[in-house]
Order: sequence, then structure tokens, then C-alpha cells
Amino acid sequence: MIDPIYRALRKEIEEPLVWRAATLLNRALRQPGVIYITIGQPTPKIMPAGLTDGPPGAAVLARALTLCGSGPVVILTEEATQAVTRAACQAMGVQVRHYQRNVSLPRSVSVDTFPIDRRAAESRARELVAHAVAVIAIDKIGPGRDGRYYTGHGTDISNHLCKVDLLFDAVRGKGGVTIGIGDFGNEIGLGAAAAVMAKGLVTDDRMACTVTSDGPIVAGCGNWGAYGIVAALAAMNLNHALLHAAEEERATIIACCRAGAVDGMSTAPTLEVDGAGWATHAAFVRLLRDLTALAISRKPLDGDAAADHPGHEGSKVR
Repeated sequence: MIDPIYRALRKEIEEPLVWRAATLLNRALRQPGVIYITIGQPTPKIMPAGLTDGPPGAAVLARALTLCGSGPVVILTEEATQAVTRAACQAMGVQVRHYQRNVSLPRSVSVDTFPIDRRAAESRARELVAHAVAVIAIDKIGPGRDGRYYTGHGTDISNHLCKVDLLFDAVRGKGGVTIGIGDFGNEIGLGAAAAVMAKGLVTDDRMACTVTSDGPIVAGCGNWGAYGIVAALAAMNLNHALLHAAEEERATIIACCRAGAVDGMSTAPTLEVDGAGWATHAAFVRLLRDLTALAISRKPLDGDAAADHPGHEGSKVR
């Protein structure tokens, strides 16, 4: 699934997907307003509190965004997945503040619910878009061509998911930044790959999400896509501290499982994300940290971020 979807998105975007998304977010961070992150895939009986894919990525990305910018970050999810989301943030060392609507606390991270009912979601989207500069979806299932929300197995879970795709539409209409991260093609933001999925990648092409984004990312799992953005932001801002450590990755997966999350493959709290054990994900985090450290220490940076850095002279990082 990953390779053909990535190729389709690269044909549409024509530049590295993660770097583009990070560039857009880096610019959004300079504007006053809220950045929203949305996660959550609760499925009754099988995964009532959601997955281990999504909450860790949201926690890592939220921390990085507050370190890069001065505005608030709000994580939106379903009521059923709030406990897991908060547990992920706590394990990652992110202090979750009580969410107060229309109150912007600088460099704060808060968690709030978004409506499942479509009419209520439309009203909430109109309320939130007034303060939004960007919205990021991490492994968040979106509507297919029939307007329903399908898992990778083709199960319709429309009655259990918050309709945050409406906020996506509102932010795009406003001219804000939209980022969609997924690993299958049924996630919000990967609409540009719907045609590819219809050519035989899935047995039922209704599950392909139709919602597009300014910065679509397909990755081995949703968390990895979020970590990739953080690595790119770290390189752009010459700040290796944005990245989390392998030990924090393990602690966060454990915290998610203890709060009720399960692995999407085993549907059990097996300390896995999408079938890979915590050690695999910790190794991926170590790899990103090493690559980013190398980029910061030896590579010149392009674009606005490097030029705006106080220690920057011309195009060479010293």
C-alpha cells in the first residue's frame, strides 16, 4: 500500500512530502492562532479506546510545535480516546492544560473532544476555524466516496468517529494549513491517492478517503509520519531537542496500552504499533535522531527557516 500511494502523492506534490509538510507548519507557527491535531479510531468491542497509532505521534508533534512556536496546540479526539491521548502526552513529558474555548494560552497543549454528530460537528468547526492557523490529522479515518467512514478492513465505523474532516474543510477554505498523515489511504488528507486505491489496492474503493490536504504524508504508521515532521522541523530550526528519545517512545507505548489502547494488528495491548514491537519503533526514533543531528551539524539548509535563524550567514549553517 505504501509505495503506490507515496508515488501518487509525490506526483501530485512534486517535492519530498515530509519536508513540504514541515515547511508549511513552520510558516504557520509564525502566525497568531491555534494549531489543531486530530487522532482517534475507536471501534466498539474490538478497540473501544482506540489504537497505539496516533496518540504517541500527536504527543511528540504537539511538544515540538510548542517548542518551535508560541501559540497553543489543541488535540481533538473522541470521548472514548481521551484517556489514551492524555496518557501519551504525560508519558512524553507534555503538560496537558484544561481546555478553555476562546482562551489562548501561549505554548500550551490541551485535549478536547470533537462531535460525532454531523450537525454538531458543523457548528463546532465554524467555532474553531476562527482561531485556526493549521490542522493536522494523524491516522484519522475520513469519509469515502459514499460519505461513510471505513476501517482498513472495510468496517463502517461512521457512528463512532468524530467528523473532524469538517474542520479540515473549514481551515482549507480559510486559507490555513492542512496536513494529513496516514498509512493506508482511508485517512483524512490522503484524498489525492483515492484514484490509485480504486485501481485494485483495496477490495472496496469506497474506503479511500476523499479529503485532500496541503501536506499529505504516507508512512509505515501514522506515528512515524508525525515523527518525520518533527525531524524536519528540528533541522529547519537547528534544534535537536525537538526530537524525543527511544526511551520515551517505549514509555509512551506502554502508557497508551495501560490506558486502554491496543495494537491495530493484534487488537490487544501487546506493546506494538501496527504489528511492530516497541523496540522497532524505538530504533526508528534513534535513526531519526542520528540523521537529524547529522543534518544540523554538517548540512546547509534552504529556505525561510535557515535564513531566519539568528546564527545564519548566507546559506551556510555554522
